[in-house]
Amino acid sequence: MLAGCADFSTEPAEATVQASLSAAAMHPQDDGSFPIPTTAASPSSSVDPSAGPSAAAPEDPCRPADTTIIAACLDAPWGLAVLPDGVSALVGERTTGRILRVAPQTDPVEVARVDGLDATGDGGLLGLALSPHYAEDGLLYAFVTTPTDNRIVRIAQGDVPKDIFTGIPRDPAPAGHNGGRIAFGPDGMLYASTGDAGDKGEAQDKNDLNGKILR
Repeated sequence: MLAGCADFSTEPAEATVQASLSAAAMHPQDDGSFPIPTTAASPSSSVDPSAGPSAAAPEDPCRPADTTIIAACLDAPWGLAVLPDGVSALVGERTTGRILRVAPQTDPVEVARVDGLDATGDGGLLGLALSPHYAEDGLLYAFVTTPTDNRIVRIAQGDVPKDIFTGIPRDPAPAGHNGGRIAFGPDGMLYASTGDAGDKGEAQDKNDLNGKILR
């Protein structure tokens, strides 16, 4: 029998280490070794098993922990007016007539209320708009539906709402079509959009208040 030894130390390597496609390859190791996967801690490992299922109190749906939710548990919120501080706002509840001040991580506070509304269909307390001089006069304007018409009211702090424009026909049917958006323009005038009150022809009649933008 013949026996022998061979030395391949000078031969070039026939295999090369390929780059890993795993996330670990984004941080290559200096020693050229393969990354060793580690076992992530179980999400439940930090929970005391003796605490029981009632250890974590359920979240209050009216005070959510999500900081992107400014207010919850409101009754049909409709009109919204951001206050001059840029953080808080006034929001109106269409069906109750309440106007609430809302702000992040703060419970809503009722600042005014409009009574005598008819909230059937899409009526009730609709659009809100701050006076162009709100910082000085504190006046708020609202478009509301009553049992007889749609109208615009002005609300001063600590006072009852005062009618400033009445007689906009309302839709007697439950379907709605009352409109109700209001806003002050750059000319300082108040603009209001009205619905067609369920009659499309009224929008084409220049002598009718419905289906229009009023100034």
